[in-house]
Amino acid sequence: MTLKKMTVSVLALLVGFCMTPNANADYHSMNANFEYIVVSAGLNPSNQEDRNLIQSALEKTAEESGESYEAIVERVAYESQNAKPDQEMLAGGNVQAYHVALRAPRYVGDVFYSSNSTFGIQHGHTGIYDSSFSYVEATSPHIRRVNAYWAEAPAPAFKYYVGWDRQSPNKYKAANFAAAQVGKGYNWFFWNNKTIYASTYNCSQLVWAAYKQTDPKVDLDSNGGAGVYPLDIKNSSWLHEYQRIG
Repeated sequence: MTLKKMTVSVLALLVGFCMTPNANADYHSMNANFEYIVVSAGLNPSNQEDRNLIQSALEKTAEESGESYEAIVERVAYESQNAKPDQEMLAGGNVQAYHVALRAPRYVGDVFYSSNSTFGIQHGHTGIYDSSFSYVEATSPHIRRVNAYWAEAPAPAFKYYVGWDRQSPNKYKAANFAAAQVGKGYNWFFWNNKTIYASTYNCSQLVWAAYKQTDPKVDLDSNGGAGVYPLDIKNSSWLHEYQRIG
């Protein structure tokens, strides 16, 4: 081998040695982030159809925003991580070990938060009462009305009134808006869900939209990010906890 060829070979080897670990690390990091996003949506990362669904939606978000696909994956995973409830909040409850009935609200228009998880990842769930005995929630495959005395949710669960400690026309308006969406499909794309009048909703989007359409000033998204998550609803300054169950 000539000196020139040997030099080129050594340089190629060094470049490969220096670059491959970082490239592998970046790949594994992005793959881990992607799988976390799939699970956060309540889907199965081992199911190729579920993976394709989320990948297509992330690609569409990247195209619409002008960001790279990699940047979108990183951002959405980061936002999802921050939307996990901390253990202090859940302290005293054996999460997912048992379920509880939410029962009656204090007022029509009240909101609940329950400790739902998928594949061990806590992401929470929220819904809104449309009567003294039922609530509306967005869950796969569609939005539904639930009897609050018969159905059960993962403990601990929390109930809140919105705004002031009294019934109001806006609370009825929010409840009626949510009830009018019953039967619509579920929106898997939680990271870009702040649309009020939509053809599909996820749980936090439905609750956020129900109140946002009553008055633009009533924004239940506590951090103002691109997506509204269940924990964003729970942490909203508009919400006032009056009962913990479990």
